[in-house]
Amino acid sequence: MAKARGGPWMIVAAGLALAATSVRAAPNEVLPIEVTAYEVSITPDFQARTIAGEERIRFRPGAGSGQVLRFSPNALQIDSATVDGWPLLVGHTPEATRIALTRPLTPGREATLTIRYHGVPARGLKFGKDAVWTEYFTCDWMICELDRPGEKALITLKLAVPQGMTSLASGAQVSQKGLPGGAKLVTWRETRPYSAYLYGFAIGRFERAKLGKGLTALSAVADEARLKRLFAQTPAMVAFFEDRAGVPLPGRYTSLLVEGDAAQEASSFSILGLEGMKAQEADPHEDWLPAHELAHQWWGNLITCRAWNDLWIDEGLTVFMTAAWKEHRWGRGAFDHEMDLAKRRWDGLKKEAGRDYPLAWDAYPSLRARRAIEYSKGALFFDALRRELGDAVFWAGIKGYTQANAGRAVTGQDLKAAMEKASGRDLSATFRQWGAV
Repeated sequence: MAKARGGPWMIVAAGLALAATSVRAAPNEVLPIEVTAYEVSITPDFQARTIAGEERIRFRPGAGSGQVLRFSPNALQIDSATVDGWPLLVGHTPEATRIALTRPLTPGREATLTIRYHGVPARGLKFGKDAVWTEYFTCDWMICELDRPGEKALITLKLAVPQGMTSLASGAQVSQKGLPGGAKLVTWRETRPYSAYLYGFAIGRFERAKLGKGLTALSAVADEARLKRLFAQTPAMVAFFEDRAGVPLPGRYTSLLVEGDAAQEASSFSILGLEGMKAQEADPHEDWLPAHELAHQWWGNLITCRAWNDLWIDEGLTVFMTAAWKEHRWGRGAFDHEMDLAKRRWDGLKKEAGRDYPLAWDAYPSLRARRAIEYSKGALFFDALRRELGDAVFWAGIKGYTQANAGRAVTGQDLKAAMEKASGRDLSATFRQWGAV
């Protein structure tokens, strides 16, 4: 492979190096782009615990003189990369995967970036007993940008599924065809644009339990009877959240139970670790984990923070809605208990750090601090807003916020506008007091 002068860049499109000889040095300026769709084919190797992938990214270039497409860093080996058939230069740094154009693109005109890769993702992909599944770090097992949560795009996933296994992925299954050796290629497609961190898939020898219309539980570590016991309340949870949101569940939903302590929402499904579900198995009142991940289908998935400094909108509201579910099912004491836990976490952070942090913030000293603010203080903000406005106005505001912003990326100003519309009041002082805008 030829190295371009000026940095750790490689021409990776085999046989096309000659076409790129005019690129004398790796460019540095990033070209802004809007990704509209991803199509990703994944072939897992269960024995080697690796994956091979082919990805097509449809995007519209923005204006500017930049010649670099920037994506999140990962440990994958890129075997080839082209835009509309033209070879590209690829560079890896600890901060980014940088793909340099070898010819200019027309602003606003859609182009297709095609990448082939293989390797062992450093994060985001876990192999277990007879199964493989994704967890949160999407841009470690495919090429994407994790730090643009407000960018929503369509996703198609084509999974090579070994004989005797089944699959799950974002969206709905749209086709299946046979492959050599009894394997099959299963295509899943999401018809609503979602943020990249919400894409996911799983392949394994799964037990299946039907929970209701469009509601399923899958697991390689639990049988059908256990799945039905653990997720028996899923239809009731869906009905409760639909009522509060004023928006139906966006399509099908699957609870995927895996080994370990996973707790991750994805588009159209959630990944829940068996360790976390054992608390509910011992005490049905501890049903916060499946409620929390399901609530994200509306608050976090359907409506997503525009930037990570507003993640409190997704997580704070979801923690609050989980407590609201517990109030609905178990009584006011269950809600108060969840708020007490949130207050202890928030107070603990303030004591440890010697200070408080606003809700809209992104310079935390630790992940623990971030979670104490975004999850716990965020939930307490919604509790305070509920007490200030009263139940009727508060819930009308949450419904109006959800209906007005479904499918959008938001900031605290969008939430403020919805709550002010419902209440007929200026809530600037309250939002400023909590650092929510």
